[in-house]
Amino acid sequence: MKSTKQVEGDPGHPTEAALFRRAQAGCQDSLDRLMARHEPLVHTVVRRQFRGHLPFSEALHAGRIGLWRAILRLRSGQVSRL
Repeated sequence: MKSTKQVEGDPGHPTEAALFRRAQAGCQDSLDRLMARHEPLVHTVVRRQFRGHLPFSEALHAGRIGLWRAILRLRSGQVSRL
């Protein structure tokens, strides 16, 4: 039986923690992958929090900026919290 556990050294399927480390070190591809991976979370939060004070597209953009900042500032022990 083949293991489905991601191995950090596997360049095609790096772990979440490995992507965070690479993104924080300046790897644009890792940042893009994390942004895409967590885009549904941004949509969910914006839909739940949307109160009409901003156009929805602006609220979504603000959510993406928040995700981007979180990725770049997150410490390694906090990866599971995102």
